[in-house]
Amino acid sequence: MIGYRNYLNNIPELNFQEIKTSEYINETLTLFGIEVHKNIAKTGLIGILKSNNNHSERNIAIRAEMDALEFENGNKHACGHDGHMAIVLGVAEFFSKNRNCFEGTIYFIFSPAEEEGAGCSEMMKNSFFNSLEIQEVYALHNWPDLKVGQIGISEGAIMGGDNSFIIDIIGMGGHGAMPEQTINPNNYIGMVIEKLKEIENKYNVILTPTNITSGKSINIIPDLATIKGTFRYINRGNEENVIKDLENIRINNISIKIHIIKGYIPTINNKECAKICKKIVGDMVGVELIQINKPSMATEDFCYLLEKIKGCYVWLGSNDETNSHKLHSSSFNFNDKILNIGFKYFRDLIFNRLPIKLFKINPQFSDNLIFLGFIQLATDYTLDMEISDVLSQINGVGWRIKKLPFLGGYTDITKDTFEKLKNELKNSASGFGENIGYGKLSSLSLACTSMSFTLGHKILSQELKKGYDVKINDTTTSILSAIEAISIKLKVQNINISLLTPYIDNIHNKYQKLMKSIGCNIIVERNLNLTNDSLSSSVTVESIEKIIDEMITINPNIHIFIIVCSALNVTKYGFIDKLEKKYKKYFITSNQALLWNSLKITLPNEMIHLINKIKGYGMLFNL
Repeated sequence: MIGYRNYLNNIPELNFQEIKTSEYINETLTLFGIEVHKNIAKTGLIGILKSNNNHSERNIAIRAEMDALEFENGNKHACGHDGHMAIVLGVAEFFSKNRNCFEGTIYFIFSPAEEEGAGCSEMMKNSFFNSLEIQEVYALHNWPDLKVGQIGISEGAIMGGDNSFIIDIIGMGGHGAMPEQTINPNNYIGMVIEKLKEIENKYNVILTPTNITSGKSINIIPDLATIKGTFRYINRGNEENVIKDLENIRINNISIKIHIIKGYIPTINNKECAKICKKIVGDMVGVELIQINKPSMATEDFCYLLEKIKGCYVWLGSNDETNSHKLHSSSFNFNDKILNIGFKYFRDLIFNRLPIKLFKINPQFSDNLIFLGFIQLATDYTLDMEISDVLSQINGVGWRIKKLPFLGGYTDITKDTFEKLKNELKNSASGFGENIGYGKLSSLSLACTSMSFTLGHKILSQELKKGYDVKINDTTTSILSAIEAISIKLKVQNINISLLTPYIDNIHNKYQKLMKSIGCNIIVERNLNLTNDSLSSSVTVESIEKIIDEMITINPNIHIFIIVCSALNVTKYGFIDKLEKKYKKYFITSNQALLWNSLKITLPNEMIHLINKIKGYGMLFNL
C-alpha cells in the first residue's frame, strides 16, 4: 500500500481533472483481475469483484476520493486522499486473491471532486451506478485530531452541511460631502450582522460573514454594500429555518436582497451500520474506538451516498509525534503508519457484511491429542500463525490460545504494565479449564518475553499454576533452554552470541545481564529502543534483516544470534532457515524457542523424535 500511496502522491490532480489518477487506478484494478467501469462523472471509476461462490445477492461498497488541493506552488494531496485510495487498492488486492473468503459482491468506488464539485453526487446521476443497487456503503478519512490507533465513529451526524449567502444592502449613493441626500448602505452593515448573530443563536448553527465589500472611491457613497458568508449546520430542519429567516431580514429605510448558494448537506451515518462498525473496531487488536458526539463542521461529499444508501463514515486517527499537521495544510503529509489499520478495518468489515454461509457438518473428534496451551498479549498477533505452522507438522498435537486483556492504550513496555497484566494471569489460565471435558492441556506457556524476564519467570509460573496446574513454560525459560541445548551440541561452555532486542535501555540491560549470568559472551548487541509493545509488531522483516547483516558484519565470530521479542514478526515459515543458511549460524527467536521448548517438555518419550521432523523454523528443531 505504501507503493500505491507514493505513486498517487506524486500525481496530485484537481476536481474532475484526475486523469492520471484514474488511469493508474484502472490499470491496478485490472491487474488484480477486477472488472472496472470508467468515466463515471468524468474521471470516476467503480471496480466490481464477485466472490467465487457467488450464491449471495448481498453487496457492499467502499469508497475513496481521488482529488487533490491547489496551492501557490502547485497541487498537493493535503487532505490524505492518496492514502485513502491506497487503502482501498490494498483491500481490492487482498480480496481479489481471496475470492473464497467472502460471498457476494464488493464495489470499489473511486470518486472525483470531493473538495469542490460534489463528485459523489455526480456519480449518483449515472445510470450504470444506479443499476448496481448498492446495499451498503462505507468510507474513512484520516483524522489528525485523533491519535494513531484510534477510530472515531458517530451513530448520527459526523460532518456538517454548508451553504453560502450573499446579502446585498441596496441604498442610494451620492457625494461623500452630501450624505443627507443619500441612503448610505454602509450604515446598515452592522445592523445586518446583528441579525445574522440572532439567527445563529436561535438555531445553534455557525453563521459567519467572511467578506464585506462596499464602494471603490473615497468620496463617493456607494449604492450597494455586499456581505458574503457561510453557514454550517447539522440539522436539515434548521437549514430550512435559517434560509427562511435570512430571506426575511428586514431593516427600515433600506432594501435587502438575499441570495442563497446551496452547498453540501450533512454527512449522517446510518445508526445500524455505525453500530456494526463499532463492533468491528472494538474487536480489532490494538485499536481504540472513540465515540464521536460532536460532529466536525467541515463537509464531505460522501453525504450524498449516505443520503440514499445506508452506511457509515469513520475517522481514522493519524496523529503521532511525527505527523501532526492539520488537513489542508501545505505541510500535511499522509501518515503511512495508518495504512494497515485502515486496511484491516475495511477487511474485517467486508468479512462481517459478506460472510460465507457454511453448511452444518457434524465434527469428528480425535481422542488421543496432546494439547498445548498458550497465553499471549492482546497486542501480539504473530504467534497465532506460528503455532499453527509448527504444531500442525506433528500428528497427535493440538493447541489452544488465550490472550491477556487489552489495557486500552496501556501498552508501554514497563514493569507497571506487566504488574497490571500479572493479575490477569490466573484468570486467563483458569479459563482453559472451565467446563472442559475435551482438550485438557498437558502444558501451558506464556508468550511474552519482556514480561517473563521483567517480573521473573518463577513468579509468573506460580501465578499460572494457580489457574491451571500443569507443566509451565515461558519465553525466557525457553530461550535459556535453547542456548543450553546448542552449547551441548557445539561442545562449547562459554558461548558467543549476538543479541537483538526491540526494548528500551533499562529492559534491554536486564536481558543482557541475564545472558551474561549463564556464561554467554555478548559479542555484538543492539536494542531498537521501542517504548510500546504494539510498535514491535510493526517493525518490517526487511529492516530486521538489514540490522542482522550489520551486526554480523561487525563481528561474525558468534555461535548463536538471538532475537528477543514475542511480537517481532521473525518466526514465519522459512525465515530462520534463510538466515541460518546465509550466515552459517544458529538463530534463536522468542516464539521459535517457546514452541520448541513447549514440545520438549510436553511430548512423551515415544514422540520426542517428532520434533526433528519440523521444517521451516531453524536448526533448533533438529538438535
